[in-house]
Amino acid sequence: MIRQLLSLSLILVLTCCGCFGGAPADAPETAPVKGKVTRKGAPLVGVSVSFQPLDAPEGKSNPSNGFTDEQGNYEMILNRSTMGVVPGRHRVRLTAQDGVDDEDESKKAPDEVVIPIEVGTLEVTVPPEGLDGGDANFDLDF
Repeated sequence: MIRQLLSLSLILVLTCCGCFGGAPADAPETAPVKGKVTRKGAPLVGVSVSFQPLDAPEGKSNPSNGFTDEQGNYEMILNRSTMGVVPGRHRVRLTAQDGVDDEDESKKAPDEVVIPIEVGTLEVTVPPEGLDGGDANFDLDF
């Protein structure tokens, strides 16, 4: 009897393990992207960073998003269970979040950081191995 209960418990646990967590089977391949957003060298806090694929088939755009921290660093997330971005060409948009409250003006993300479109909309190509700094760092000069 105990052996049957143990077997039944094991089957139940293994069945439930397949029901939770992890990326869906049809999730796209992603590449890690980390970077920093600054304005004239000073970190911008609370800036939304969005990578929108330019070459994706219609209805399969899979945008990735991230937010800058206290040092202006961000890391892109595709969805709750998947980090990174789909490799390829992307339109990158940087926008300030409402309600950013910081005494240090150099770190404040002012509403003007909904920046002039030519400054806040960029194009970046993400290789399959991803980006860590370099092309993923954005220093705004306006």
